[in-house]
Amino acid sequence: MHRSKRQRPRSIGRGVDYRLLELRRRGRLFIVLLTGAALAGLVLIGASLKLWRVTPAGFQPEVRISAIDKLQAWTLRRSAERAAAQGKPLEAALAWQNAIANDPANPELLRSALGQVARAENPDPRLAGDPVPKLSWLLRLTGTNRQDLELAARVYDRLRLPTEALRVLEPVAGELHPGEEAVYLKALFATGQVPEFAQRWPLAAPEVRTNVDLRLHHAAYLAGWGPADASAAGRQELESAARKRVTAVLATRLELAVHQHRLDVAAYAEALQRLEKTGAPSLTERIAYWRLLKASGRLEEAQALAQAYADPPALPWELLQLVDVHVALGLREPAFALLRRYAAGFGNAEAAWAWDLWVTYAGLLLEDRRWEELRALIDQLRTLERARAALDGFAHFLEGRALRAANAPTEAKVAFARSVAAGFPTAAIGFQAGLDLLRLGYPDMARQVLERWSQAKAQDPRLWLALCDVEKLLVTDCDRLVRAATRAYELLPDDERAEINYTTALLLSRQRPAEAALLSAQRLTRAPQSPGARINHCAALVQNQRWDEALALFQQIAPTPLGAWENTWFHLIRFELYAQLKLFDQAWAAHDRIQPEHLFPNQRTWLAERVARLPSRR
Repeated sequence: MHRSKRQRPRSIGRGVDYRLLELRRRGRLFIVLLTGAALAGLVLIGASLKLWRVTPAGFQPEVRISAIDKLQAWTLRRSAERAAAQGKPLEAALAWQNAIANDPANPELLRSALGQVARAENPDPRLAGDPVPKLSWLLRLTGTNRQDLELAARVYDRLRLPTEALRVLEPVAGELHPGEEAVYLKALFATGQVPEFAQRWPLAAPEVRTNVDLRLHHAAYLAGWGPADASAAGRQELESAARKRVTAVLATRLELAVHQHRLDVAAYAEALQRLEKTGAPSLTERIAYWRLLKASGRLEEAQALAQAYADPPALPWELLQLVDVHVALGLREPAFALLRRYAAGFGNAEAAWAWDLWVTYAGLLLEDRRWEELRALIDQLRTLERARAALDGFAHFLEGRALRAANAPTEAKVAFARSVAAGFPTAAIGFQAGLDLLRLGYPDMARQVLERWSQAKAQDPRLWLALCDVEKLLVTDCDRLVRAATRAYELLPDDERAEINYTTALLLSRQRPAEAALLSAQRLTRAPQSPGARINHCAALVQNQRWDEALALFQQIAPTPLGAWENTWFHLIRFELYAQLKLFDQAWAAHDRIQPEHLFPNQRTWLAERVARLPSRR
């Protein structure tokens, strides 16, 4: 009995010990679970933070995504590929768009999505989510590498955007692969560069010249542009292809190009009707018909067709085409109505198509001096989420134009300065803004804008001619003038303005006087009564130390009103001539009429040295 009493406390103690152990074990488990939950939460938070930079170093705009974004993009990509394999283009397109939205700077993702468009027989660009901005973005991300150039060319070919195909292939036109060559030849033909097509055709690879589509293009060339003895054969080949189901659409479209070239309105209308039966004609082909009607004197019929066209533009370049043709047909109010109705829907993308819409819209408002509507457009531009940063400089520029029109020059100058500081999104927009700033009397700002795009527009002589005008107005750097004038003359050796600028630049910088004398003499022969031609040749004669000839020519120059810069240039030449002939009184008289603010720094230095050598005034 005593033994049992001893055992009960022992069993109670053991139970207590077991319960303590169980509590400890569960406490540790609870701590482990709590710690795990905390860690899982931290991982989840970390995965949702956009900390992963996916754009190259220094690339703007910088794009960052999260691990969750990456996972969702991968999942959506698999869904897009599965939908495409099952023949569900709409589901595939939506999945591609969502995948790219989650991982927008992934080149492989962009290539896969655009590859679906390139492989489609008749892709609907609306289902592709407007691939043009995606292509522009991809080319920027990858530095326009060759692989992506080829992909861009194939996509543009499928979407029937020949201008864009040419733009991406032109830089490598001398080293095209057969597939790229085929796209390039078709783009040349479609953009009206048929002589270039014909010149390049014999040099194409055999697999290109035997391609069915390209053979039909060559037949169209023979029918419309080829020699007379081959024209009939080309027409017969096109007519035969138009009767075959496989080639009917392409052959009929090529017939449209031939009829347009020949200005055959009746034949174009008949082919257009056939195309409507086999496959609806594109907006481009309808617009070509309206323009053909106008060219043949049937403007009212063209206007009626344009105004009756009711299909809304599906993509931004369709809206641009519609606006352009309405303006060409004299339908400006309907053009404005189209822009007011559709521009906002297309104009919020970070792509040149969107920017072109706003530039076209603003340009028409400026031409018609619709200042109130322009101010409303500026406000609209500043509400855009995606395109606002790119178009900030353009918006300030438009604000400056509106303020100039409101007779507020000080505020206008501030707005223009802001536009220059913010910059412009494309070379075309920046170049035009630079020209406008020069025309409006802001040469210093014009120089900043034009030089910023000098590399992109290096082959455009208008840029260098404009920079010549800028430097002659600023008179701060003669070397800049020589560089601009030389480049313009290289690009336009037969242009009168380029030649005059080049000759003047040589004379102002006192470089190559023999060449300047030859050019100025040729100019004087062509325009013997021109005061400018006489003054420049006098300067060349003086710099070549042909004093007597220079004096004789000076005496033939009638005193005509000259601008401030030309007047200073004239008297500087007189000063040098009279100083060399030791006619010091006349030299001092010429010196007194020189306005130093219209001299370049090198001219002021030269003048100071020469004045120091003159005898004192009597």
